[in-house]
Amino acid sequence: MTLSMALRLDHARSERLPMAAFALAERLTGVRITPGLLQATTFSCGSTEMG
Repeated sequence: MTLSMALRLDHARSERLPMAAFALAERLTGVRITPGLLQATTFSCGSTEMG
């Protein structure tokens, strides 16, 4: 029973993590990230070898 309760708590917490991350990003940058913004934005990515 304890394991079952721990899994429910972990699941509930994992559902809130993305919201908390976006809230923190907004607080730090002043830019509100919305689903519409993410869908309408073009992203560029790159990589480089280090060392």
